[in-house]
Amino acid sequence: MQIAAAWVLACVFVRFSEDNGLIPDAWLSGPGDRLAEAQDRHDDFFRRNPSLNDRDWLLASFEALGKSHRTVAGLFDPAHNPLFEVLPSYEAATALLAFWRRRGADGEVVHDFTDGELNTRFLGDLYQDLSEHARKTYALLQTPVFVEEFILDLTLKSAVEEFGLTPAWKHRPSGWDGEVFADGPGGEEVVRGLGCIDPACGSGHFLLGMFERLLGKWREAEPGTEAWVLVRRALESVHGADKDPFAVAIARSRATSRGRARFWLSRCAS
Repeated sequence: MQIAAAWVLACVFVRFSEDNGLIPDAWLSGPGDRLAEAQDRHDDFFRRNPSLNDRDWLLASFEALGKSHRTVAGLFDPAHNPLFEVLPSYEAATALLAFWRRRGADGEVVHDFTDGELNTRFLGDLYQDLSEHARKTYALLQTPVFVEEFILDLTLKSAVEEFGLTPAWKHRPSGWDGEVFADGPGGEEVVRGLGCIDPACGSGHFLLGMFERLLGKWREAEPGTEAWVLVRRALESVHGADKDPFAVAIARSRATSRGRARFWLSRCAS
């Protein structure tokens, strides 16, 4: 069951990414012309590789998504994902691919993940619902939105009021490639930003809630600063940890997607 859930989840990640332009090529399906593009590329794949089957095509789509960004690669890490422990039959792979290409009465694909806001909350919820292993082993349980907002109101809001957005970090992390400020003792470069952590982050609901609030605060404080600078500052302030490595991979990829979405929405608004 755990392996079957991993295959379904992997396909959902690909579908969400291809429907929202997070990967350039259509692999499984997609609304409008994307379905025809996916089918054409699928046919060309087998013309060039006649000995392969639909299972290989699905694996190729997972590989393409994993290469799209380093934060997404963890979703397909064999050390953390049971996806590769037992491979499905080629018949099962064909049935799974056909499921994603089903059309409705209007001729459009049944499952369309297009979302201009790149809201990925459903990915964490889906992982919880599909993976009995994660629920039993890691006590994975998604926090309702109203509880998340209530807790952040009582914690993050007070922390911003007390410490501001730019407290200096005591230590600069090894290999840090984020923003630094040359205003430390003797002109030393220091890292600044409100440090927030969820020590049991799961698939990242609280992390994204913190990111959204901090980004809003930065926009209020520096309305003239370039959008990506503010997005990156907000992302650099948000940290999480969890015993479930696959949930952490989901959280990391969700945060990256959300940051990208906020950047493009800001650009469009301006």
